[in-house]
Amino acid sequence: AAALGIDTSTGEAVPGWINIFYGNGVIRVVALPSTTTPGILTAPLRIHAVDASGKSLGFKDLAVTFSIKGMRVLEQQVSYDPTVPGVKTVGLVVNTGSQTWNLVSNVPWLTLSKSTVTGVDTVQMVIDGAGQTGSVWADIAAQRNGQTQFSTRMNLAVTNIVWSMQNSEYTWSPRLVRGWTEPIKTFQLSYTGGNPVPVTITSNVSWLRVPAQIMSNEAFTATIVHDATLGASNNSGTIRLTAVAGTQTLTMQVSVGPTVDALSLGLTLGNPNPLFYSGSGSTPASQTFIVSRYGSLDSRYPAVVSVESSAPWLVLDAPPTLGQELGGSNIAMSIAPNHGLPVGTHLAQITVRGSSGTYVLAPLIVPVKFIVE
Repeated sequence: AAALGIDTSTGEAVPGWINIFYGNGVIRVVALPSTTTPGILTAPLRIHAVDASGKSLGFKDLAVTFSIKGMRVLEQQVSYDPTVPGVKTVGLVVNTGSQTWNLVSNVPWLTLSKSTVTGVDTVQMVIDGAGQTGSVWADIAAQRNGQTQFSTRMNLAVTNIVWSMQNSEYTWSPRLVRGWTEPIKTFQLSYTGGNPVPVTITSNVSWLRVPAQIMSNEAFTATIVHDATLGASNNSGTIRLTAVAGTQTLTMQVSVGPTVDALSLGLTLGNPNPLFYSGSGSTPASQTFIVSRYGSLDSRYPAVVSVESSAPWLVLDAPPTLGQELGGSNIAMSIAPNHGLPVGTHLAQITVRGSSGTYVLAPLIVPVKFIVE
């Protein structure tokens, strides 16, 4: 009696997905694949017949082919970080057998590189998660004659990004000098879940100034400008911050107290103008002029911060009391001894600079005339 032996024509073992049954002179080959990946499985079987002594009586090659129809996503879940713009590509394995299928996606953020497939193919799914949040799903269906043959799903996991500001509203009630500016508040952003990204900042009113752009992990300072559009009370402005994670809005409520114009606050000369010196052979006596304030800004009065002469022959006798917020300062100027000036009229000027709090006032110019006889 002859016996049968089965292996492959390549000398390899019979694949595990093939089961062989023999009885009553009939050989049955059954494919039981463990994989669900669509595609075509092949095995080159060889059936041997041997006698009782083991001598080969011949063989027969049998090519076994098994087609698994369907679709399978190679990555079931894809992560997306909104702070890293760009698309991702994931393979979709499809086996339609001998049919032609139409492939469709039910979401706009997943597009397919092919709309129809015949046979075995790998289609690229292009994923753009911009604008998506949380965990979202896409369904991909294979259709034929309007009927769904197979379908599969893919999950997009979007990194949760949270950002906010310390305040959503800020109220300020200053006393301003019209035409001046003052930084009012520094706001720190809070940003978690992603890399720092640019934040665009805009204001909807001219009196509220902000930087055009910062990074999401930085702070910014808003500045009030007391221009003609800023009323005495009930001024409302909006700061809008826009980033890849969304938009934040800060409402500014500003009430302005009693106001003085910038031109009504500053330094004035308290004695005749200009200063006049004359002399023929000796140095003229020192002269003193008084710088006084006018106007007021809360408790911040103008103070003299510097005195400058435009000519080397016109000197400051002694520094005035600088930096003190006083009602006036006495400044003594004189002609330098041995000035060496020729006969004639010589002109110069004294520049007095002052401040009021954080504000720098327009300089006070004091003309000086010196006649040498």
